[in-house]
Amino acid sequence: MLDSRGDLAAVVLALWCPLFLVALWVVRRRGFDRRSGWIFIVFLAAIRITGSSMELASESTPQTWLIVASAILQSVGLSPLLFALLGILSQVFEASNPGQRVVVIGLNTLRLMILTGFILAIVGGVKAYIPNSSASDLSMGKILIKVAVGLFIASFVAQVYLIAKTRFTAPSSGAHKTTEIRLLAFAAAVSAPFIATRVAYSTIGAFSNDSPQFNPVTGNVVILACMALLMELIATFIYLAIGCLIGHSEKGTYEKHRFQSLVRIKSSFSICQGITLVLLRRSETSSYEFDYSTVEANGSRDELNDCKYPPKIWKDSKRASRFITIGTWVGIVALASLIGVAIVVTVMLAVKTDNNGFDQDSSEYALYKNSRFKECYNNPPPVANNCIAIKSIVRDSMDYGLRPQNISYISNLRMLNESTSETRNTLYDWCDIVSCFNEFKIVPSSIRPTAFWTTTIGESTKFTIIFLMAMWQFKKLQKDLNSDRRDPCKKIEWDLWIILAWDLSSVIWWWISFGRHLNKPSQIPLPGTLSWVSLWKYGYLISFHPYNCVLQDISTIALVTKWTLYTLSFVQWIVSAHTWRGIASQNQSDYAAYNCLASQIPTAPGTSTCSPSQICSRDLLFRAYRFEFSSSVGVSPKLGVFILFVVLSIAFFGRVFFLVIVPWAVTLFDKTETFEGNRRDMYENDYGYYGTISLTSFLGIAFGTVSVAGAIMAF
Repeated sequence: MLDSRGDLAAVVLALWCPLFLVALWVVRRRGFDRRSGWIFIVFLAAIRITGSSMELASESTPQTWLIVASAILQSVGLSPLLFALLGILSQVFEASNPGQRVVVIGLNTLRLMILTGFILAIVGGVKAYIPNSSASDLSMGKILIKVAVGLFIASFVAQVYLIAKTRFTAPSSGAHKTTEIRLLAFAAAVSAPFIATRVAYSTIGAFSNDSPQFNPVTGNVVILACMALLMELIATFIYLAIGCLIGHSEKGTYEKHRFQSLVRIKSSFSICQGITLVLLRRSETSSYEFDYSTVEANGSRDELNDCKYPPKIWKDSKRASRFITIGTWVGIVALASLIGVAIVVTVMLAVKTDNNGFDQDSSEYALYKNSRFKECYNNPPPVANNCIAIKSIVRDSMDYGLRPQNISYISNLRMLNESTSETRNTLYDWCDIVSCFNEFKIVPSSIRPTAFWTTTIGESTKFTIIFLMAMWQFKKLQKDLNSDRRDPCKKIEWDLWIILAWDLSSVIWWWISFGRHLNKPSQIPLPGTLSWVSLWKYGYLISFHPYNCVLQDISTIALVTKWTLYTLSFVQWIVSAHTWRGIASQNQSDYAAYNCLASQIPTAPGTSTCSPSQICSRDLLFRAYRFEFSSSVGVSPKLGVFILFVVLSIAFFGRVFFLVIVPWAVTLFDKTETFEGNRRDMYENDYGYYGTISLTSFLGIAFGTVSVAGAIMAF
């Protein structure tokens, strides 16, 4: 009978075997040159097949060499993926800058960094994963793994920079060659978010001692599957799809082949990742560049129905529209499915949980809450050495700000002991931990609203709803762009009214919550950190159909409304940024989350030399501290929501910078240019609603999937 890792290994083996055959065919077709990157897909497939086979073999016949080899192969899968991405980028830059020594040196430097990281990962894995290794070998192994991951991070950051520069590249000759190079660059851009997730998994596992769930050998299987193996599969599929459909290559040249298929694949990948779609525009200098359509550049209304639409940023063809529609529906279905699963899981957890067993007014609840503390508190302690180790771990893990008060806290249901080679990977469960403190005084307290922190599935559902609404509005807008323009200008339809009502209610509730927090900051927590996105979205959409149809006769009110939305969105962003600053600075609430019940302290279990008044005066004892459940995936919503917040913030202020600051700066230094003229030029590169909301929607899908998976595992 296979355990969860064995089941995962069987699935990986079944998926990678056909991909290995496809990769061999692509390499045979595209060439074996390692600089082109295709050969590394074969290596990655071989690593995954071999590693999974060893994992399955170790299930039936546990042997040290099988376990160690499987662990090492599991941890080095990132390097061939980075090699493959670099190979695709090399094709783009070597075709665009033939013979340039700087380009060759830069690409070779990145190859050397990845190769060095690959070697260090293997050596470090041997030292870190061999059982009963000495403390020095274990320490050296961890250091080597950290250096290897650091090199992978540096090389990936450099490749992201190269991806950003691909929009300014163009092959030296050949229109069809241009299309192939553009598609290779586009495939690199589409795969980057998935590789970033894979890099994040390795980074957390290597550098965070508090996240044993990200250990590729002993960590959580679902995290491994979602953040590592699935990301590798998606990136590989993207590369193989491009390799299958672009023309046959001989000695670095590209022949004309399947041009229409390329355009189709480009459109499909574009909408599936929510990245701004682009058209190739031939300039007067016979070079090619990205042509971004803009919002304000399309200032004229439709001549037939007097509706104002954002311009199309894709080729006007049924095929392109079909792929965009399919991609949009993929996003909508994925987001709606996540919400549906989250609702089902929440209901099932509510049914499963014994809520009737807790009387919040009882003296027992004041002591133990619903923590399972009572059933473990009176247990006899485990082996004495275990209690010594547990107390030592708790003492050593004190937060810097709490050390002067000699206060520590337990942040997990389980505790991992890695202090020595003999106790490495020893896990203490909740009862083991609690029973070691049975001589301590239990302080009774009552709950404040600030004690309830946002759950992962609750937070992920909030931003999933935001993105679902935005994607549905994008779908409606795209449908109207392809509708018969002879029809009368439509008003706001019933489904958009529902979305508008939801967004408006959410914003109003946010401001109510913020006011309550200002009135009682120690009692009421700050509201969510992504609500400002809805106001920003409407600040953009109000200029176009169908909203402008309602406001076209009251243009002054429309303009005031637009800037009011932007202003309120900015204020909400400031509050959200302040919230994140507080969250990131500590693992505890800003104020006391519990009320000390001094009158019940003398009769409470345990002993203390402090008087009730002295105990109640220790404010830090009554704050809410971070706590994670070891059986959950992505238990803290901070990482996913913070990344979404940063991405959206960059997009928000990026538009302000490029549409206001840059035109003003150019006008300041070049008196021959006008601000409006420069501003009009900058609007040609405005990514607007399409790029920002769509891209982050698919990023939200990735985080939402991990959160829902964690909730399912809670059963």
